Amino acid sequence: MIQQDSVSGDRHGGSSVLSRRVAIAAVILLTGLSGVCHGVLTGRWTDGEDKTIAARRLERLPARVGRWQLVESIELDPAAAATLRCYGNHAASYRHRGTGAIVSAAILYGPRGPIAVHTPEVCYAGGGQDATGDRAVRAIDPVGNGGLSGEDRDEFWSVQFADRGRTTATVHCMYGWSDGGRFAAASHPRFWLSDDLYKIQVAGPVMDTAGDDSFEPCADFLRSWLPHVHTAIATPPPPRP
Repeated sequence: MIQQDSVSGDRHGGSSVLSRRVAIAAVILLTGLSGVCHGVLTGRWTDGEDKTIAARRLERLPARVGRWQLVESIELDPAAAATLRCYGNHAASYRHRGTGAIVSAAILYGPRGPIAVHTPEVCYAGGGQDATGDRAVRAIDPVGNGGLSGEDRDEFWSVQFADRGRTTATVHCMYGWSDGGRFAAASHPRFWLSDDLYKIQVAGPVMDTAGDDSFEPCADFLRSWLPHVHTAIATPPPPRP
């Protein structure tokens, strides 16, 4: 009996050791996988030379698009640039030559994790403005697009903001993401199968539509700007020597 108990105890002890080893191995594996996932999501393992080349393409965006003329280039806040880990960006304000309306437009390029998670709703709330309603998807047909529909069109989130405590919206914002193709009003771009993302964000005034209810500054600007954006982000990098 004693011998049987001893054997039984050894068996139980061996099982316990084996269980602990399996548990430790599982923790190590999960830790490793989480590190890999984090590295992929944040762009830790990327070719810096290729990123620099792609970022420089944004410098090709013209000063005049349609009836919109560049007013001034805007330097991205250093803290924001560090948070977003941008490889490159283009930010500027443009004036419509017919109405005088001014929009601010930015396209950011960087690792999909940081680029995906920062939305205007968070930024505007921090500045004392709140959304006046739920965001909605807006499809934009770029000039020269031929009236394409479905997945051939660019889509953006559209949301309006008002000063906190007020109900009348004064700012209209449109934003969306791209992996190099069409822009999309995505709910979870952080989980796209792409190392990097482009993000467009355009903000402008909510116009008094009494005189012309067809003019929306942000949408009008995007229709003229997007063809140039797509040319810039779709251009393949030059071959390596």
